[in-house]
Amino acid sequence: MRNTLLEPVRHIIRWYFNQRPAQILAGAGKGIKWYPNASLLGFWRGSFESPKQVAIVESLAPGKVFYDLGANVGFYSVIASRLVGNTGKVVAFEPDPRNLTWLEKHKQINNFSNLVLMPFAVGNKEGFGRFMMELHPCLSHLSEEEGEGNVQIRKIDNLIAEGLIPPANIIKIDIEGGAYDAVLGAEQMIRKHHPIIFLAIDTDQDFVCMDLLKTWGYNFTSFFKGEFRGDYQGE
Repeated sequence: MRNTLLEPVRHIIRWYFNQRPAQILAGAGKGIKWYPNASLLGFWRGSFESPKQVAIVESLAPGKVFYDLGANVGFYSVIASRLVGNTGKVVAFEPDPRNLTWLEKHKQINNFSNLVLMPFAVGNKEGFGRFMMELHPCLSHLSEEEGEGNVQIRKIDNLIAEGLIPPANIIKIDIEGGAYDAVLGAEQMIRKHHPIIFLAIDTDQDFVCMDLLKTWGYNFTSFFKGEFRGDYQGE
C-alpha cells in the first residue's frame, strides 16, 4: 500500500525534472543541452539510431553545410551544429509546429547561432499542401490527398536562389515518404554540388527517390536497417 501511495509522487517528480533542460547522456550529442520530455527518450539517452549517428558524424566537419530534412525536435540538427561550428551552417526543415517548438528551444538553450530553422515542408512545388499531424509527431507527413493545404511547401532550389540558405555538403532525408519530391525540388543544387545524402526508407516511394539519384550519378550503401548513404560517383 505504501508503494502504491508513493507512485503518484514519483510521477510528479519525474514530470518536474523532465520539464527542465538536462544534457544528452551519450553518443554523438553527449553534453548537448536537451529537454528530456521533448520526444523519444532515446534522444536524451543518446542511444537513438546509434549507427546513423556515427555515419553522419563521420561526414561532418567545421565549415560544412548540413540540411536536416525532417528535423523533428532537432536531435541531428544540434549534433551537426556543434560539429560544423561557427564557420558552418545547419538548415533544419520541420513543418510540424509541435516539433518546431522544441527545435527552437534546443537551438536557444545551446546558443547555436549557426542553426537556421525552416518551418516548411520541402517538395517540388511552391505553395501549400495537406499535412497529416499523426498522434506521434515523428510520423507526421505530407498527404497526397486533394484539399485545402495547411502547411507551406518550398523548393530547396528556390530557397538557395533567393539567398536564404547556402548549398549543402550533407543532407539527411527522413520525411516519411516525401523524399522523391524533396529531391526533385533540389535537383539543381544536388546535380551541381553533389552533397552526401543520408536517405531513410520509409515507403516504396523512397526507393523511387533512390533510383532517381542513381541516374544522377549516386551510389548507395546500407549502414543501418532502412538507412542508406549516397555518394556521388559521376554520371
